[in-house]
Amino acid sequence: MAVNITISDKRLISKKYKIEDFIFEGMGYGIADDAFRLKEGQIGNVTIVYSKEHLERGIELSIEKKKVHLRMSLPTGESEIVFFYEYVKKICELFHTTIFEREGEISDFEKIPTFTEYDRTASRNALLKMEEDLENGTYTSLSLFAVYNPIMIGKKELSAFAGDIQKLGKFLEEKQSVDAYYGSANVYQKPDGTVFGTYILTEDVLSIFPLEAILFIDENKIEEVYISFVFEEKMQGTITYQDFLSSIDKNNLYDCGHFFTCLKKKEMEDLLEDYQIEI
Repeated sequence: MAVNITISDKRLISKKYKIEDFIFEGMGYGIADDAFRLKEGQIGNVTIVYSKEHLERGIELSIEKKKVHLRMSLPTGESEIVFFYEYVKKICELFHTTIFEREGEISDFEKIPTFTEYDRTASRNALLKMEEDLENGTYTSLSLFAVYNPIMIGKKELSAFAGDIQKLGKFLEEKQSVDAYYGSANVYQKPDGTVFGTYILTEDVLSIFPLEAILFIDENKIEEVYISFVFEEKMQGTITYQDFLSSIDKNNLYDCGHFFTCLKKKEMEDLLEDYQIEI
């Protein structure tokens, strides 16, 4: 679910705009990598922009000639909905207009309070629908693509939100305020065509990894998953991800599907002594 807005510069004479022209004070930007982690300060066909004050889900920004396209994913927090329409107004003012398209219909500044309430309601309803889907077993957890990385939400979190989008916003901000590396597996292919995935863990770096050794490519499950250890500034060896999970403390949770870990060189050496394999 998302809200799409297009703002057109209909002046006969205007400058050729770049993405940087739409990054205002207090904002950050970047692009998502293959694991939906933010690569800050980079620009793509679709660039993620966000308020540095409220790290929630981010707004998708793209440019088509003299048009700016914005997309806000729902559900999101109260602060991001407010930020979204403030952002729309700033771009309109840059183009010397008060007119924009929302979901293909022409509108103006006067309707922004109404649209803001629409999106608050839609976000609340989406949260309640997510809670219902988890309760009836349609899903066991759900992922929200946030500014910096995906965040998994389970029954416990959704029950605590109870449809309150301010609580959702605070949850997203809290998770993304942690200074940690969000692990993502690199996928490789062997000469025989077998595909496998490998995570990388560096000594003394607080990292976030999944609680299950499950990877998919285009809905196809990857059976072989490993983790390689880096210490003394080089790759030192690899073990299976399942041996990794069975040998370390996973109680410090990041979200319902991921945990924090931070290993020292000696701990890595011990794991390699017990489980090291050659891929």
